[in-house]
Amino acid sequence: MINSLSKLLREVQAAETLRLNEYRITHGPTIGAMYEGLTKTLVDKALPEELDIRVVDGFVDGVDRKLSPQTDILVVRGEGERVPHTSSFIYPVQQVLAVFEVKKTLGGVGLDDAMAKMGAVVELHRKWVNATTEGADLEPAVRSFALTTGHWPMSDQAAANLPDSLPAIFDIFKFEQTAPLRIVWGYSGYKSEKSLRTGFLGRMKAAKDQSNFAPQQLPSLVVAGGNSLVKMVGQPYSSRLAGSWWNILTSTQENPVRILLEMLWTKISFEMKAQFPMDDTLELERLAPFIAARMIMKDNEVVSNEYRHIELTGKQLASIPGQKWRPEENQLDEAVLLMGAGRGIDLEDASLRGYAADEGFDLDQLVKRLVDKRQLAWTSTSKLRLIHATSATTFTPDGAISHSSNADLLSLWLQDQ
Repeated sequence: MINSLSKLLREVQAAETLRLNEYRITHGPTIGAMYEGLTKTLVDKALPEELDIRVVDGFVDGVDRKLSPQTDILVVRGEGERVPHTSSFIYPVQQVLAVFEVKKTLGGVGLDDAMAKMGAVVELHRKWVNATTEGADLEPAVRSFALTTGHWPMSDQAAANLPDSLPAIFDIFKFEQTAPLRIVWGYSGYKSEKSLRTGFLGRMKAAKDQSNFAPQQLPSLVVAGGNSLVKMVGQPYSSRLAGSWWNILTSTQENPVRILLEMLWTKISFEMKAQFPMDDTLELERLAPFIAARMIMKDNEVVSNEYRHIELTGKQLASIPGQKWRPEENQLDEAVLLMGAGRGIDLEDASLRGYAADEGFDLDQLVKRLVDKRQLAWTSTSKLRLIHATSATTFTPDGAISHSSNADLLSLWLQDQ
């Protein structure tokens, strides 16, 4: 469903954008309001009617009663406070699912403005997190962290004891699950994927306030026409850690409405336990690595952030091949271990070691392969657990064994086979 709906909404957006571009209004604020109104309409059409989710404009309210700057679009839950004699609203930060800054033409100055406003929302959410006693089900964030790092910390203390910058990355994943999505939506501006990457990197290097470009502050999605930057924090996009470097931002020429729907629906499913018919295609989004980050730690605190960007030419970006989803293939010994891992795996278990010796396989190497495939994750130095609570095992006529946790995609794949 998500691919079909995003194509339809993208066509509507293209037609309406053409109409707005040709409209005779020349008054700047009114032009901006038209594009904000179009974006509101598209976002509203992407949301399920049965949930109490609203699309408004206005202000985000912090626990200290401090308001964010005026925000073009808020995707919110429940009732808010209407600003007298206006159509704008004030919503507590904990009720905000997403914030949008909309630009007819996204350029350097507009990007700086959007980053500052997004930073203000992040700060309000951070203060709410520090002040609240409300509990949240953070399992989605922990699972996303496990897919990125191969580690599943069983507590905050266990996360704090992880090596290198893993504790800081874990904090970011937790924060991102509960924080509003931050989306910069430009209808034009940077004309290519390459120019968007170059422009964003230039603003990042030149920024006087580097805090707006800290890993936690980076926006969830930046769109300029048909090109996008996507944050890899498991909502739903994630990347695997390469040594101590985390590929935190990618770029793409994929339909930005599809990226937006993937993020919004994932966010709503986390926050409201809603179920969506997500997948109707095996075609995966083509995401090109852009910026990798690592955090330098001292005494369990981040003392600095380091970045490196992956330089790709326009030709290289265009030549990145598309991929189709397929389940993870496993050897027989891997499949047997996975099917017996429901209650976890303890490498110090004598019976498990004895079974491995009898069957003639290296248990440590087998476990390493399954962690590398992100099917198992470490919960301690000797224990592991399944990353996905449920999965399906398929056996094909040629003897291949595959595992998948995504029933929708698995069904499509089986039909394709």
